[in-house]
Amino acid sequence: MNRAQVALVCALSLGLGVPAAARAQPTAPAGAPAAGGGAATRPTSAYVLSLWTDDVDDQADALTEALRARVRQSAGWSLPETTQSFETLAIALKCPPRPDPACLQRIGEQLHADHYFWGTMQKRAGAPEVVAEVHLWTRGKPDAVVREAYADAWKDPNAEPLRAVAATILATLTGAAVPPPPRQAVPRPEDGNELPGSGPPAPPGAPPPPVADRGVQTRTLLGYSALVLGGGFLVAAGIEAANWVSDNNASEADRKSVPSTVTDVCAMPVNGAAQDACNKSRDASNVSTLGWIFAGVGTALVGAGTVLLVSGTAQSDAPAETTARAARGPKVDWVPAVGPRGAQMGVRVTF
Repeated sequence: MNRAQVALVCALSLGLGVPAAARAQPTAPAGAPAAGGGAATRPTSAYVLSLWTDDVDDQADALTEALRARVRQSAGWSLPETTQSFETLAIALKCPPRPDPACLQRIGEQLHADHYFWGTMQKRAGAPEVVAEVHLWTRGKPDAVVREAYADAWKDPNAEPLRAVAATILATLTGAAVPPPPRQAVPRPEDGNELPGSGPPAPPGAPPPPVADRGVQTRTLLGYSALVLGGGFLVAAGIEAANWVSDNNASEADRKSVPSTVTDVCAMPVNGAAQDACNKSRDASNVSTLGWIFAGVGTALVGAGTVLLVSGTAQSDAPAETTARAARGPKVDWVPAVGPRGAQMGVRVTF
């Protein structure tokens, strides 16, 4: 083989080897570093336009901000800033109520963008929820859409539930690997942490937090007040009863000194005994009337107080209410007592 033939064979070998090596080189995915530590592929730029709504402005603004935050964190995507909303652009470009492809194309040209997110939100009738419909417009490709329903109470774009909704929407529309929102670690007792909702320990000597229901506390206070007042009226009724017995006995004793022919000592006060018997009889009648009034009022108050205490106790069977009772301290009861020689009021303190 002469030199010309050798040179031709070498050239053919080199020409066939270079394409083979090039075809063996893998292609880097979008947004990933090139082989050998080269520069990363330029991320895809996409606007997130404010969601269009007529009745849930706070929820729409919150989800818009959450979506923008997720796009910023997504590999292979970048978020250009804009102050224009989808509603403003749709009105300015004379889009129909339901934007058509031509309208979406005009919005893309107005933004000088090849990609943008847009959507609508409305409140679900008869339920405490909102429904978000989010689209991804890409130049020259069909419109991608996803619908998500969630609680209308989620209005904080930084709250974990709404961040999770935004991550789901973005992952569904783009197929991008969106980092999930960070979850708070649940503290464990063995680590020396308080369980969720228990709060920090109270300092020494601090009063316990109020745990009893306010309605139960009000019924209990009214119940004890009614019992105390009712006991006072019953004591007064007992005193009036004792006075009636005393006046009646005195009137009967005076009648023994009045002639038997006198049937009405008030109409015929023949002597001092008759006059005194008349006065005692009248006093006994007045005392009897007051006694019955006091007894009726006292019985009603005691009955009402008992009902209030029973109803309050029935609603406070939980352990927290038991703790609240212990925290209230000593219990003070008024104990009325009526005897044949008078009445007295006692005080009983239970610790």
